[in-house]
Amino acid sequence: MKNFTSILQNIVYSAFVAELEIYAFTAEDLTADQLNRQAMELLTEYQLQGGTGEYYYNWAYIPHMFENSGYYISYSVSAMAAMEIWNRYAEDRDAGIDTYMVAVAGLGENFFDLIEDCGLLSPFTKAAMDEVREAVEQTAGIMTDTYGHFAEESIDML
Repeated sequence: MKNFTSILQNIVYSAFVAELEIYAFTAEDLTADQLNRQAMELLTEYQLQGGTGEYYYNWAYIPHMFENSGYYISYSVSAMAAMEIWNRYAEDRDAGIDTYMVAVAGLGENFFDLIEDCGLLSPFTKAAMDEVREAVEQTAGIMTDTYGHFAEESIDML
């Protein structure tokens, strides 16, 4: 269960970082205060913990933001594929193992080709998000609403 929630948290945090990066590169005449304030707003929107008052500074400790901008989202994208394989395994053990073996054999190939070879959904689709939601509901017994938000009584389980 710990690995499962870690992957789930990774997906959410990576999306937070990606959205903050987009803001940082598209906002005009951006100041550090504005970026820190936006980070705190996004942190709250994504229901993540951290920050004090109206500012969140920890994003600045992520070297990817400065050295490889746009890279951090890859954690979320690959985690989405991993969750789909996990869900496939939960439904049909052999099918899940077969998919995993195809994925491992294709390491180093273009990600989108690999996703297609594995018969997985593009992580950029609503259908892929629905797969993750289904995995959360089945594996962890955590219920979500129709928008994919975790039910209030399930938040503490994460």
